[in-house]
Amino acid sequence: MALRFYLPDYRVATHLGAMITVVGWSELAREDQDLLVAARAASQKAFAPYSHFKVGAAVRCGDGRIVDGANYESASYGLTVCAERVAIFRANMEGEHRNISAVAIYASGKTLKADDIPVSPCGACRQILAEVAARNDCPDMRVMSANARFDRFLIATVSDLLPQAFV
Repeated sequence: MALRFYLPDYRVATHLGAMITVVGWSELAREDQDLLVAARAASQKAFAPYSHFKVGAAVRCGDGRIVDGANYESASYGLTVCAERVAIFRANMEGEHRNISAVAIYASGKTLKADDIPVSPCGACRQILAEVAARNDCPDMRVMSANARFDRFLIATVSDLLPQAFV
């Protein structure tokens, strides 16, 4: 499940040398816009009867293809699977896990208190993303996330979100 990540109103935040940027729609490249739209569409397929926090994710594969995923909740919370991992696992099943170059995340729902704050991957998803980035020899793999209103977008790299990853 994606976590909310607070960024003040300024556009770039640095923490431990990480560069995290918040941009508007027009500042995104077309391929990033497509990936974010796919993540938002995937969120509609989420199974979230407990939290009502619907998360969709999409990964861009090396051939430009987009593979999506949505969170799936269980009454036994530990068995819940995040959208980011579903998308990566699905890409793996389709033979594309070695070519993932970017991931996009979108979340909405009744439990989301601040519609203007983009979501960020949870720790487990950050770890999986770091491992995928390491296997792909792509430490700067892009991670993009959108707020619920779909008008603010967080841009970071896996290494920004999980510095000194265990891989």
